[in-house]
Amino acid sequence: MVPVFALAAIALLSCMSFVTVPVDAYTDSGTTTVDAGQWLYWDALTFTTQMSLSYTGSVSSYDPNFDAFLVTASEYSNYQSGSTFYYIVACSKLNTRTVTVSCTQSAGSYVLIFDNTDAGDAKPSGYSATFTYSVSATGSSSGSLSVTAYSDKTSGSSPLSVQFYATPSGGTSPYYYSWTFGDSQTSASASPIHTYRGSGTYHATVTVADSAYNTVTSSTITIIVSGSNTPNDELALMGLMICIVPIIIIVVIIIVVIYFVMRGRRQRAAPYAPPPQQQPYMQPGPQPMYQQPPPPPMDPYGGGYNQPPPPPMYGGPQDQYGAPPPPPGGQYPPPPYQ
Repeated sequence: MVPVFALAAIALLSCMSFVTVPVDAYTDSGTTTVDAGQWLYWDALTFTTQMSLSYTGSVSSYDPNFDAFLVTASEYSNYQSGSTFYYIVACSKLNTRTVTVSCTQSAGSYVLIFDNTDAGDAKPSGYSATFTYSVSATGSSSGSLSVTAYSDKTSGSSPLSVQFYATPSGGTSPYYYSWTFGDSQTSASASPIHTYRGSGTYHATVTVADSAYNTVTSSTITIIVSGSNTPNDELALMGLMICIVPIIIIVVIIIVVIYFVMRGRRQRAAPYAPPPQQQPYMQPGPQPMYQQPPPPPMDPYGGGYNQPPPPPMYGGPQDQYGAPPPPPGGQYPPPPYQ
């Protein structure tokens, strides 16, 4: 609905027709001549079931444009008082010279209003405005909610794709759907497509709920599915895959085995290469031009380097000066004559 700020002057408009119809069918039509000035026409419609409304309206060539509103009974009170009111967009048309509307509304009380858009005089001045209208409203044939369910096929080979349909009537729209297909699958669509993949007999139903929380379940649709109907090309593809997959697996295994065998042979055939020796650490600073060998140890007998010890003078032990030890009496014998 859309808010409209009605003019206070509407309260002064003349009443052309006011009809209260607490039934599920209503028609009204005619041509009305309105004196110069503001003008208004309305029908009050009260339906106990869902209402289908159709109406037309037009004015003569010199008459002002008009608005066509469908409002609820409560909003009509706001319209009369000149307050902000809301109208039903799908069933209304504003600022037009001709109108043709068809719409559907749930059960309730409504008012259809035709009003002068400009709130001014008919043109040219002094002439009457001519308004032609036709109103038709019908309710559903039955106030109770019902549903008819059917499918595009009832038998076939697996996999079997079936289109289901549900046609509700009565009650108060909108409607809500709950399908069961007999194979533990469900759907909330009004016209679902379901595929049966196994053979057997299945029973499908739909439960419909309306906006007034009424529910109804359809009669059962029986679907008979026979054995597989897989096309020949699919069978050929399946057979090809069954043959190719083991061959691919065997080829992969052979490639892996060859890789590891060749890798082991290369490792055994490679010569031994000792690790590189670590270079000796060199102290910073100048280094000698040539590497000199270390000097031999000193001769303990004072003979210089690499000198063997002197033989004993007397063929026996000597002391540190090269003399033999003294005789037992402690005296050395006199030296021989030179």
